[in-house]
Amino acid sequence: GGASANTDYPALTATLAVDQLALVLAPQPDPDTTPFALPGDQSLPLAVDLGLRIAQTTVALKDDTQTVSNLDARYHYAGGQSAHQLAINTLQWQALNASAQLSVNTVGSWPLSGHVSVNTQAGELAKQLAGDLSHAPQNLAAKLMLQGNLAATSANDATPPRIELDVSAHANKHQLLSATATVYPFEAQPVHAVAAQLNQLNLGAWLPANSGVPATSISGTANIAPAGQGQGQSQTRWRGHIALTQPASEQLPSADISANVTLDADRVAISQLELVIAKTKETTAWLKGDVSMQLASGHVGAKLQGTAPGLSLQTDISASAQTSLQQLPVGNVTLNVSDAATLTRWLQSLAQLKQPPSGLDINPQGAVLLNANFSKSGQVHVRLSATELAATFGKQRVQLQQGTLRVANTWQQLNVALDLNAS
Repeated sequence: GGASANTDYPALTATLAVDQLALVLAPQPDPDTTPFALPGDQSLPLAVDLGLRIAQTTVALKDDTQTVSNLDARYHYAGGQSAHQLAINTLQWQALNASAQLSVNTVGSWPLSGHVSVNTQAGELAKQLAGDLSHAPQNLAAKLMLQGNLAATSANDATPPRIELDVSAHANKHQLLSATATVYPFEAQPVHAVAAQLNQLNLGAWLPANSGVPATSISGTANIAPAGQGQGQSQTRWRGHIALTQPASEQLPSADISANVTLDADRVAISQLELVIAKTKETTAWLKGDVSMQLASGHVGAKLQGTAPGLSLQTDISASAQTSLQQLPVGNVTLNVSDAATLTRWLQSLAQLKQPPSGLDINPQGAVLLNANFSKSGQVHVRLSATELAATFGKQRVQLQQGTLRVANTWQQLNVALDLNAS
């Protein structure tokens, strides 16, 4: 230790260097539910400057062990009512390199500020993911900035302590993501008002080269906030809105999607879903409706309607991911292909195919209508009818003037009837 000529307080200066440190963490069976309270004034008549360097730290929790390398940190406090400052100059964990700075003053409203920076190389990240990311942006970086206060500004201030968070993520020099959040650190639900903006995300660049995912340029916004508790639940319900856009490219048609989202402990609900594909002055395809899913059971409900050139769809159906004879779909589906030729041309235009692939050049024409109804009692009623349907198979052109397929009765004992008038 020693005294500093630049402070009115005695100074303690030290650096601790450690080659290896092992930590074993034990989960607490009964977490402490006592409300947290800040300690009193932490002003000390002493200046402190402490350094810590640990070459390797292993942290074990149950069956998981992680290794942190090259930790270089320093704590600085000038004494009295000065701020306590913590700097993490370097820290390495797997493929990530991190640094951080945090400053908090323990008098008054306990003002707090700081930032955390994380960066990695795509090549190093690929080693962890066991995939080829040589085509991805090589320099990846994220930064979290925080500012706020941990105590009320005065005894008469009823505003709870609040911290504002600002997050950004970059690939090379391109900003992919920005987000903000408000945190009330000592409330039962600390996170409030999260907003994020996505900027030209290319999914193909972040997946292995052989994944087959085309290049994208997805931009949009997402907002989510707590909305009280779900009925009969102690967990917080979240509500938000998502809006994403994919412009037309050589590989993909334009697409716009928006929806309201509600998240409960065991349920995800998507309402006012609207998907628009390949919007032009001449043609547009869209899908609208509501979708919900029970997370524990995998039960899904969908009430959707949509249209595309030569096609319309309407469905109101619920089904379980564990479908069996005891858990069968319930509801109805109507699919109307009013013009098979128009639909085929539109699909080819989406895929930007001047000519269909060999073997798929069947050149369909005509109309097909599917009506299906599934009742809770297990009754099934399906009717598939075709009018003036024609298709080419090889050199043979097959035509069906009128055809009807009817399926009825129960899933265990289906009755099938087929009427055809072919040529």
